[in-house]
Amino acid sequence: MVWIFSICVGVAIELSFQALKRLHVDQPWENQANSYWTTEDVVRHRVSWVKYCAFRLIPPCIGFLFLASILTKYWPDSFKLPLLLLAALISVIPRDVRQILFARLTIGRRVVHACISLVVLLLALCIFGMSTLVDLATLAPSLPDIINDLWSVLLVLVLGVAYWSLTSTSQTTTDTSSVSEYEFIRERYLRIRHRLEVVIAAASREFDASKALLFAIAIYEDMNRPRWIRWIENALVFLPGVQMTVGICQVKSSKPLSDAESIALAAEQYLSGTLFADEKKPDLATLASILSSYNKGDKYASQIYHIMSRIEMIQLVDGA
Repeated sequence: MVWIFSICVGVAIELSFQALKRLHVDQPWENQANSYWTTEDVVRHRVSWVKYCAFRLIPPCIGFLFLASILTKYWPDSFKLPLLLLAALISVIPRDVRQILFARLTIGRRVVHACISLVVLLLALCIFGMSTLVDLATLAPSLPDIINDLWSVLLVLVLGVAYWSLTSTSQTTTDTSSVSEYEFIRERYLRIRHRLEVVIAAASREFDASKALLFAIAIYEDMNRPRWIRWIENALVFLPGVQMTVGICQVKSSKPLSDAESIALAAEQYLSGTLFADEKKPDLATLASILSSYNKGDKYASQIYHIMSRIEMIQLVDGA
């Protein structure tokens, strides 16, 4: 039982950041720095270390105090330090450790993630030290209330994060003055190019589809449907009679599709014959006409057009 509380506290800390992030991405780019800060904001000095540390450490501090008070009141003989460190590790693995090990980040951003991970572990150690000096049991609510409230909070956070991830459609913008937005699209472009450039090139050749347009659609849909959401969607289409958009290009299907399969299907069904001369992007009206069968609406076409413009800039600057 005591280990479950520790794990739940760590999960709740991470879910609180995920919920805040989903609220943040539904705001205009120019307002996002006021609600959610990333390691890029620290590296580029858009936010001070003090503010960023407060942003990252207040939720763990609350969680660790809650856990320490519960352990002190109901399990006074438990090993509080290992349990606090477990909660700390669970809270930083999805956010910081994963970014350090697997994300394509600059050295500066990796250092920030490493520092925050270390500080979170030190914070857990400090809360443990406090629990040996101060009776934290007075902060603990009754055990039945804890169980009911904790599961309620976790359920609300999980459903909230899933809902915002599945319904958010405003992660791109036409604000061409936003450096943050440019770097965000650049990071997505480089990541998708690393994983799927061969697949996109093959689909472009086979179906005479625009390579730049395939990249732009993949980037846009990847921002709105991260990989873990696509896993859920692929699981749902196993159900009889269920048809939904799946894969990185969000193609309608009644069976699971890998990212590579969705790219090929998008090229075949919607983008065949769209290979533009010299791979120059078309004007917005032409693009809207091309995308009308894929995703109706001027807003979608303008966002894809904007991403294609960014890709041109990235290729020019990086030689990518």
